[in-house]
Amino acid sequence: MGFIMDGLDAEDYDRKYSDRELVRRIIGYFKPQAPRMAAVAAAILFTSFLNTGIPIFISDSLDTLVARNSTTDDL
Repeated sequence: MGFIMDGLDAEDYDRKYSDRELVRRIIGYFKPQAPRMAAVAAAILFTSFLNTGIPIFISDSLDTLVARNSTTDDL
């Protein structure tokens, strides 16, 4: 039974890239998809704010409802 990492040693012909070169290359690959990625990021932010806002809205509504009912002597 072989090991997963067998044969993955550094070879003599491996190229050496700086981090800056690699980041530029990766950004170049993603540039055509920038509008789609921006839309996805905006959707994620929107749903995050919405999911955060719903419990706050419910809490404030319940606090208001309790405050109104506590001033009346219907209980």
